[in-house]
Amino acid sequence: MTTVVDLNQFANRYDLSVNEARVESAQAPNPMLVTGTALNTAGGFTGGGVGNKCILGFKGHSGIALGTVASLVWEWEIISPLETTGTAFFFHYPYINLVLELAPGLYKILAIDPNENARQPALNIGTLLALGVNKWRFTHVPAGDLNFMQVVNAFAAQVAAGIVPAMPIVSTVFPALGVPVPWAIYTGAGPAAFNNYSFKYSDLLATFPLAKLIDVYTGDGGLPGPSGTNNPTPSMMMVIGDSSSFRRQRYVKLTSVTLNGADA
Repeated sequence: MTTVVDLNQFANRYDLSVNEARVESAQAPNPMLVTGTALNTAGGFTGGGVGNKCILGFKGHSGIALGTVASLVWEWEIISPLETTGTAFFFHYPYINLVLELAPGLYKILAIDPNENARQPALNIGTLLALGVNKWRFTHVPAGDLNFMQVVNAFAAQVAAGIVPAMPIVSTVFPALGVPVPWAIYTGAGPAAFNNYSFKYSDLLATFPLAKLIDVYTGDGGLPGPSGTNNPTPSMMMVIGDSSSFRRQRYVKLTSVTLNGADA
């Protein structure tokens, strides 16, 4: 007996991967997130990276107040062989980016990344639970600062073509943040790198109480181009790999993604 699967069950999801990466059956219940090993030419997306970055976009969440995001939970199965040597994890785990409008015209991206959390649990980004052989669940709870998040390019200005004003340096616009939670330095990242720190939601919301998810082109490196406000990305994205130089084989089956307990 053949079980019929609705390949268009999630009409709000779509593939916006860059270079040698793709999402197979993006709107099906179990989309496959895939990256390849090709060496690419710089300029295939925003920024100068040459990596392979799989991105599954989720429409329909623009306008949601950040303060109302109570939970993000996703489950997946790793189909491709696991690497056991070299830099820990090599982006085996899919991670989430949330695009925020902190104030009118002021954009930043939040990273909720099990890979970074696994390298150094002091980040306190969430809980990784093994569900079986190569099967995982990651739970992220912003409410009450149970878990923290990372701010992409937190300590650097991001000047993007077509974006006015440019995204500012966080240290000058986050006076309420205080000292972020530090974690151990790993290969390729120095003490000034944003991914060496995590932040409390309460601190961000104390400074930007009206922060909300938004569909917009931010100009961040690694996002699909060309640049410009006519090419927005969705406010929620599921990612594997990175745009810098990632050239590893990943084949991951996504089995569930929920925002506030409902399918994203």
